Amino acid sequence: MPPLAILPGKGAELDRGLGIAKRCGLALSTFLTPTVIPARDGIVTGFST
Repeated sequence: MPPLAILPGKGAELDRGLGIAKRCGLALSTFLTPTVIPARDGIVTGFST
């Protein structure tokens, strides 16, 4: 994935956007999974457990 975002060359301008989107999506999901999603579930269930 990182090579898609940084490699120069013919046709690289087409792959660069995909590489950046994949990297940002992976970083966002890595942040959201252990932090925001459990907090949201706790708020919805009222921290009953």
